[in-house]
Amino acid sequence: QKGTSGTNQTVKLTTTTDYYTNIIPTVSGATVYIQDLSSPLAVVFAFNEIPNSGNYVCNSFVPVINHDYLLTVIYQGQTYKSTEKLLATPTIDNVQQNTVQGFGGDEIQVKFFYQDNGTEDNNYLLGVKNASLLLPEYGVIKDEFFQGNQMFGFYSNEDLKSGDQLTFTLQGISTKYYNYMNKL
Repeated sequence: QKGTSGTNQTVKLTTTTDYYTNIIPTVSGATVYIQDLSSPLAVVFAFNEIPNSGNYVCNSFVPVINHDYLLTVIYQGQTYKSTEKLLATPTIDNVQQNTVQGFGGDEIQVKFFYQDNGTEDNNYLLGVKNASLLLPEYGVIKDEFFQGNQMFGFYSNEDLKSGDQLTFTLQGISTKYYNYMNKL
């Protein structure tokens, strides 16, 4: 998270369940660690479970932009591995709110702006959490047609009213993750 040292990290492990259940089964008793593959020493960060919670925490993680990391989870005799690069994320520079005429009357629209890095190809995961809704909404965008320009995320909801609290998130993501989220 921008503005923090990044030393405190959490990996939350769950299993899948049927679509209509409200209970998400947590994974307890796993071994979880992340290895910095770009470090000359291949530093390993152990994550310890908060008992019976499925939340595995590390308070000594050292995040380095553009380093490759390997997540390893060992659970019930099976080993699961995944690698990803920690990508830079721009800062949200500005938020604007406008009221426009919609099909059902006046509608509030909110945009948040950020500056794309023009020297590299980027993909972004944009998130909006509306305090009056149960779940956040996510979308992805790539800078293919906006290289080096100011970009924005857009949010509108017919029930949104002035004074509602919104929380915006922005993350630099890999092309593989962009493709996955774009299909969802």
